[in-house]
Amino acid sequence: MKEIRNISIFFFFVFCYLFRGSLEVFWIQILNTNINLETNDVINQNLKQELEEMQQKFQITIPEEKIEYSKVIYRDPTHFFDTITILKGKEEGLSKNAPVMDGKYLIGIIDEVQSHSSIVKLLTNSSTNLSVKVNDAYGILKTNKEKECWIEDFSKNILVEEGAEVKTSGLTEIPGNILIGTVDKIELSELGTIQRMKVKRAIDIEQINYVSILKKEIIK
Repeated sequence: MKEIRNISIFFFFVFCYLFRGSLEVFWIQILNTNINLETNDVINQNLKQELEEMQQKFQITIPEEKIEYSKVIYRDPTHFFDTITILKGKEEGLSKNAPVMDGKYLIGIIDEVQSHSSIVKLLTNSSTNLSVKVNDAYGILKTNKEKECWIEDFSKNILVEEGAEVKTSGLTEIPGNILIGTVDKIELSELGTIQRMKVKRAIDIEQINYVSILKKEIIK
């Protein structure tokens, strides 16, 4: 028995020596897995705390079950003012064309939805065509190459002053009365009627880390 045990020990060390490279990789993978699990726990705890702070900042009046909060996880530097990617998707109840806000102000609309992520088209995207209202008149919010937002194609002649609130119209599947900003500049036609209005966005879209999204069930 002693000889068998000695032979077994001998072959065990020979095996370890011959396959030491593979064993090192194996143990490193185990250690990395444990580290990743611990890191994910820390990240989840931090994210939970950050989201709680964000809820307090936003002072949400809409029922909490109608809103999903998310962190911005990616922003393409080459299309910085076009889109952002957030860490929530279909599995969290989000859908295409859902309004995305920073606080109570609209910053964009969900354009693409995956299982656990979504791409948000920002108001500064040049393809933006959003139905909005100022007082009791309706128009289309568009963004030019300079990333300025202008309202054009008014439904009627209106009397409005600089500083008037600009909100979503509610004429589309996007809910109405979501604040966007205020009228910053008014341009008149040769006849003296309002031709278009420049909008001062309430939120600095360059500085977005967290957002709130209205879920599909709230969209009427």
